[in-house]
Amino acid sequence: MTRAISSGLKATPENKEIVLAMLSNGATYAAAAAAIGAHRRTIMKWRDNDEEFAQRWSDAVEEGIDRLEQEAIRRARDGVKRPVFYMGQVVGHVQEYSDSLLKFLLEAKRPSVYRARNINLMPPEGGDGVLEIRWKEPESAQPDGTPQ
Repeated sequence: MTRAISSGLKATPENKEIVLAMLSNGATYAAAAAAIGAHRRTIMKWRDNDEEFAQRWSDAVEEGIDRLEQEAIRRARDGVKRPVFYMGQVVGHVQEYSDSLLKFLLEAKRPSVYRARNINLMPPEGGDGVLEIRWKEPESAQPDGTPQ
C-alpha cells in the first residue's frame, strides 16, 4: 500500500515510533518519512522541535549505522552466496566476498596503516625542489589507529 506524502503530518507517538524503528534499521530519513506518508522535512522538523525525540532520533541513527556496519563486516568476512546459472538454470552457488568493503573497513578501523596518503610531489612556489615528508598521526586516533 502506497501512502500519499504529506508535509503537515501530525507528530503522533505512533508515527514517531515508526520513524525511529526505520532509522534504527539503517533507513534513510526519506525512507523513514515515507513509511508514515510524510516528507523527510516533516520528520526533521519534529526532531528540531522536540528535544526528547531528537535524542531518541540520534540513538536510532547510531543503532542503524551499527547494523549497517555489522552487515558490511559480514559481507566482507563471510561473503554472500551467489547463484551460478547454466542454460537458464541454477546449477550451484559460489561464495563471493567484498574486497572493497574489507578495504573500507580496514581504512576506518586503522587509518594510520590502511588509509591512502596524499603526497604532493610538486615543490611549492619559490621552493628549492627538496621533498620533505612528515608523518603526523591523527589526533583522534590511538597508537594502533583505532578511534578513541
